[in-house]
Amino acid sequence: MKYIPVDSYGRCLHNKDLPHRIRKQDFMDDKELYKILAKYRFTISIENAICDDYITEKLWRPLSLGSVPVYRGSPSIRDWLPANNSVILIDDFKSAKELAEYLQYLLQNEGEYEKYFEFRKVGLKTRD
Repeated sequence: MKYIPVDSYGRCLHNKDLPHRIRKQDFMDDKELYKILAKYRFTISIENAICDDYITEKLWRPLSLGSVPVYRGSPSIRDWLPANNSVILIDDFKSAKELAEYLQYLLQNEGEYEKYFEFRKVGLKTRD
């Protein structure tokens, strides 16, 4: 929020409201919520716990909706990604400012942004 505009629907740094009908937990899989989330180029996806192999809908939902997750969570996340260039890993940046500058770069360079979706065209990576 300091370096790049962020819409925050949650309790922390709340600055945007969901439609009243989908504010409850019961509606986290609601199609109306999906339509809202799919409009965003990026989704900040931070897990509640940092544990190996603990990966929740916070990563998978934006991936499935066509929004690039900006992720912090499982240390083993690279083992689970559909492709190396499908998610932006917060821990790969030295600071919030550096991350924000990279997101701005992607917003200004459509070709670079689109690389995050190439895995959808060629399929999933194979394991060794």
